[in-house]
Amino acid sequence: MGLPMTVPRDLHRSPRLAALFCAGLLACARVADASAAASAPAPNDPVREVDTFIGTQGEGNTFPGASAPFGLIQVSPITGHYAGYRYDDPKIRGFGHSFLSGAGCWAQGGQVAVLPVTGSIGPGGDFDTSDPKAAPFDYRSYAAPYTHDGEVGEAGYYRVRLLDAQGKAGGIEAEATALTRAAAERYTFAPGTRTGRVLVNVGQANEKHEVVGSVVEVVGNRIVQGKLVTNSFCGGAQYTTWFRIEFDRPFKAFGTWDREGGVPGSRRSVGVQWDVANGAWLEFDLDGSHSITATSAISHVDAEGARGNLEADGKRAGRLLGFDAMRAQAQAAWRKELSSVRVEGAGGADRAVFYTALYHALLQPLTGSDADGRYRGYDDLVHRADGWTYYEYFSLWDTYRSQNQLLAMLRPQRARDIARSMLAIHEQMGWLPRWGYANFETNVMTGDPVTPWLVDLWRFGALQGREREAWDALWQNAGGRPPAMSRAQGRAGNDTYIADGYVPYDRAYPSKGMDADQHHGGSATLEYALADCALSQMAAGLGEGDAAATLRARAGNWHRVWDPGVRDPSLDFTGFPRPRIEDG
Repeated sequence: MGLPMTVPRDLHRSPRLAALFCAGLLACARVADASAAASAPAPNDPVREVDTFIGTQGEGNTFPGASAPFGLIQVSPITGHYAGYRYDDPKIRGFGHSFLSGAGCWAQGGQVAVLPVTGSIGPGGDFDTSDPKAAPFDYRSYAAPYTHDGEVGEAGYYRVRLLDAQGKAGGIEAEATALTRAAAERYTFAPGTRTGRVLVNVGQANEKHEVVGSVVEVVGNRIVQGKLVTNSFCGGAQYTTWFRIEFDRPFKAFGTWDREGGVPGSRRSVGVQWDVANGAWLEFDLDGSHSITATSAISHVDAEGARGNLEADGKRAGRLLGFDAMRAQAQAAWRKELSSVRVEGAGGADRAVFYTALYHALLQPLTGSDADGRYRGYDDLVHRADGWTYYEYFSLWDTYRSQNQLLAMLRPQRARDIARSMLAIHEQMGWLPRWGYANFETNVMTGDPVTPWLVDLWRFGALQGREREAWDALWQNAGGRPPAMSRAQGRAGNDTYIADGYVPYDRAYPSKGMDADQHHGGSATLEYALADCALSQMAAGLGEGDAAATLRARAGNWHRVWDPGVRDPSLDFTGFPRPRIEDG
């Protein structure tokens, strides 16, 4: 089932609101045994009360496809929107394998865009391999129309029907599901279809997500693998994604394309910067099931990481895990997570909103370590998380107010690993991040969100045994500023803030990313003061009396940008924060 009809499809909430909504409803919820109802669907099964289409209208920037809780891989449709999918877009360009939920920056995710097709491939075919510019292999050209009728978005499962080129029914049904480190897609072709074809496009990702370079290889008669480098997220750095896809049946023909066209029988293709054309096609004989299942995995470490992730989560006893079996495991995992909170006295519409908000709150941060424990750190070296899970993609400004605390309450062991991941980032980069994307700092957003974020984890006990390590990192962050050559920008306004009690408004201040605190001096001052207030409590708890007194005094700096003379009679309020320039 999809969403109950009483809830409009265009209702959207980003994770920024999702966690707040969950926290607000905790007053009418009770924490339940996490294992209760973890296997069989209950009458009010929270898995099916989730509607992953919430947030896909406008700029909600959620994705409707499949992911495990905090999963490393996600499979979701790509339309013409920079976040991947927007509900009112008319065509699907492919099914990508990496997505974020609710992020506002353009250029994110959608790597390895896979699409099943029925058109012929070859010289003069629907996909004309003799085209000298490879125009037929641009996903904007071959994108498939689809219908919302029968489209399903549940926790751990997605389904949609692709239409033929004339927009008529009888096309291809696409399904997706995902475990933590591997995912599966099942493509079911219309009865009577004798040959199924699949395009694996590594030269294009989400709209505006630039693929700097890519490699695709066809291995044997069941495997496609490769890597792609993307330059993404609000002026962030380049990072590499390795992938591996194994099919449940052999392909009878294959080829690759690049900027000069398609080459039947080719097993390898390389795409270069500013060149969208790079990928492989595969052709399959169909039997009575008319279906093809593709099991996929990705890694940010290397090709062996992607292979190991597929072996660990995508296979059992060396054989590919069937689609239905993977879906059952995926939804059982979600049932366990969502059943941590039971809502009483709510109608169907409110339950759908609540459980979808909880679902969104349990998607990030993403698992960063591969099945063998290896992960790529902020020093660009490979490290190993031995006996714990490393996490990445930390949208700290969006999560420090409520989602962070919710995770600490519902999943304390996961919160400990998340906190440990943050301290590993500090060790590798030398400073704490503000918005950590993959294995680099983006410096997006304002203020010092990592301080209240880590202090709250300390208060929940998630830093037990690492309190001093965390304190040293936070005290460094509160009292200093990263050097010019550091990737981190930290509290860029600390010089003036410590000396004069405010961050000056200065639009000319150089930024290491999209944002610098001096560009938002008033907001940054309020955020620094909030962070100092939080850190003063940790300092007192650890016996750092002098530091606690200093931080408590600095916590009052919000007064420095408060103008009591501002009056708005129409709204009936007095006083408002106003930024100061350098001379005060």
